[in-house]
Amino acid sequence: MSLKQKVMRGGALLLVTQVGGLSLSLLRLIILARFMTTEQYGVAMALLLSFTTVEMLTQVSLDRFIMVSKPGDEDDKLMRTMQTLSVVRGLVGMLTLLALAKPITLLFNMEYALDAFLVVSLAPLLRGMLNLDIIRQQRDHRQRAYAFSELGGQTLGFITTYPAVLYFGDYWAMVAVLLMQWVGWVLMSYWLSERPMRFGFDRTIAKAVYNYGWPLLINALFMILILQGDRFAVGTFFSASELGIYGAIYTLVVTPASVFVRIASMLLMPLLAQSEGVQRAKRYNLAFTAGLATSVVIVGFYTLFGEPVMALVYGEKYAAGSALVLAGLSLAWAFRICGAVSVSMLLATHRTKENMWVNILRSVFILPVIGIGFIGLPLPYIALGCLIGDAVSLVMMNRLAVNGYLEGRYWLANQAGVLAILLTTTLLTLMLY
Repeated sequence: MSLKQKVMRGGALLLVTQVGGLSLSLLRLIILARFMTTEQYGVAMALLLSFTTVEMLTQVSLDRFIMVSKPGDEDDKLMRTMQTLSVVRGLVGMLTLLALAKPITLLFNMEYALDAFLVVSLAPLLRGMLNLDIIRQQRDHRQRAYAFSELGGQTLGFITTYPAVLYFGDYWAMVAVLLMQWVGWVLMSYWLSERPMRFGFDRTIAKAVYNYGWPLLINALFMILILQGDRFAVGTFFSASELGIYGAIYTLVVTPASVFVRIASMLLMPLLAQSEGVQRAKRYNLAFTAGLATSVVIVGFYTLFGEPVMALVYGEKYAAGSALVLAGLSLAWAFRICGAVSVSMLLATHRTKENMWVNILRSVFILPVIGIGFIGLPLPYIALGCLIGDAVSLVMMNRLAVNGYLEGRYWLANQAGVLAILLTTTLLTLMLY
């Protein structure tokens, strides 16, 4: 089978399974939201936020290192080392979440939910037990194992949701769903892997992982501010009920956007890493154009139909006053969708330090978001603060991504795309706000 056929088949499979998995994820959050009060759902969102924050704090990009590595005789040694580091990462994640549980509950005024935050610390440990052979298969443009492992985890989490919410009736249902999701993902990874999980350690490989991953680890610290800062601000300066509403809106926007972002990471990165010159420029511009098209669809849909969709999906208790927040967050995520293409380019060409510096600068823009929460402006202005920061981030990230890699008409076409999204977003923001 040719590379083009592999990529097309893998892309189609990823699209189907990512849409399916994220749909199940959205559905389970909808079930939880409808059966809980907005305050209880706010605690559930805080639990999910805590887990994803710790995941980012311990992100040393083992999966990305595998995907950009070259197939060869060292594969067995590489995978043994990666597997060991993955388990270590899981243990560190569990201990980190245990340590942060008390401060987080104090920050969000949720001391009554401390036990749930402690129990959910098992999720990073489960995540560390994944058989990483499913990532190695991705490197070879074989997406089946990873795609169905993730889908299996999402399916088990979804199946758990209704019984859990009936039994617990509160935020403990989120704990059960998260843990069962990772149990399912781990079991599926064992089943679909071609190689059994084996452990080992090679200092040369570990050093290469360190050199590749340390900028991404520092980058992850700032990505927490970028991706989670708005919800931390809402959790700190607003009520648990408002965090629940904002979390519901955020999920509705992020779910379709995540399909593109994840596929860009899993499918585009190996393609860019294995190409050069004009071929790489063509692939980058094609992916960037696809990001623009996806953004137009998402922004247009939520700008026109945001509040009715919220009422239909989550119920009237979440819908009131949601239209402007939905529009603002969808515009912010339009920039993040296109930015995912630029990130893939930087990582595929091993320019992790450039990626780190852009996100350090981007994280500065979380300060206005915190200021908005501190002075008590309403939720739509939180979304506006995110939008401004993401616009600046895309311009910087794209400029670094194309520098030295796109020339002539390919560079002009790329700049035209950036200018188009900036002008369109500026016009829509002025109209909405």
